[in-house]
Amino acid sequence: MKSRDVGLPSYNRYRQLCSLPVAKTFDDLYHWMPKDQADVISRSYESIDDVDLLAGIMVERKLPGAMVGPTLACIMLDQLIRWRQSDRFWYENSIHPGAFTQDQLFEIRKMTIARLICDHGDSVDSIQPCAFILPNSRNEITNCSNIPSINWEVWRDQKCNNPQNTTSSQLDTTQKAF
Repeated sequence: MKSRDVGLPSYNRYRQLCSLPVAKTFDDLYHWMPKDQADVISRSYESIDDVDLLAGIMVERKLPGAMVGPTLACIMLDQLIRWRQSDRFWYENSIHPGAFTQDQLFEIRKMTIARLICDHGDSVDSIQPCAFILPNSRNEITNCSNIPSINWEVWRDQKCNNPQNTTSSQLDTTQKAF
């Protein structure tokens, strides 16, 4: 099955949509893919604008440190952004009642796996900040007290700090409980 069979535009059109350079000739493909692969594509298609999306993205050179090339990376990023922005329950979207405040979001973003391990691991007193990466000169083991922690005070309900908002029977019940 080809991408055009399901209504997807060509490889060149997606490069244009991603603000990437567009191939004007088959020779332009040498900039983005290995020569032997570009040659196969040039023999398989009559026009550069006929190159199938899937054929193009499968042979693109990978971005540094990535598993995909620039066109597929653009498509994936665009989809992720659309998915997050359209999810009204995504924790960073403040469009619903009870959304996190900016202070709360700041604290949430400080949370790391290293902090989680420090807080809940058995007798853990030191760890590398990037817990999933082996310790090295840029990720040295450090004391847990140096790993940022969350300030839970930003979740305190301010109404609970004001005794005027609490009835005497609520105070009596609370005092008896403790």
